[in-house]
Amino acid sequence: MNPWTGSEGQTAFYRQIIDYDERYLRENEELLAKLTVPVHIVWGEQDGWIPVERADRLHTLIPHSSLCTVPGSNHLIQFDAPERLMYEVTSWLARASVA
Repeated sequence: MNPWTGSEGQTAFYRQIIDYDERYLRENEELLAKLTVPVHIVWGEQDGWIPVERADRLHTLIPHSSLCTVPGSNHLIQFDAPERLMYEVTSWLARASVA
């Protein structure tokens, strides 16, 4: 655990997770493009962990997806803007059930 402690170690740890996430996205682009289920992406505009550009990329890759970026929210939208997240999920579910 010693390499992952302290500010430098924690930064390296999170960078490693982000690198994995980017690789996972690249490796699965073809699968994402084949999705036929409704997808609504909700992303914090100030996400310091995974940049909002990743949400744009997912939205581009996933056919017929919808995207909402939440101003003033970071990575953990459920804590930063729980009411907005609940609104996005419930209104999207209502729209999806009508379609």
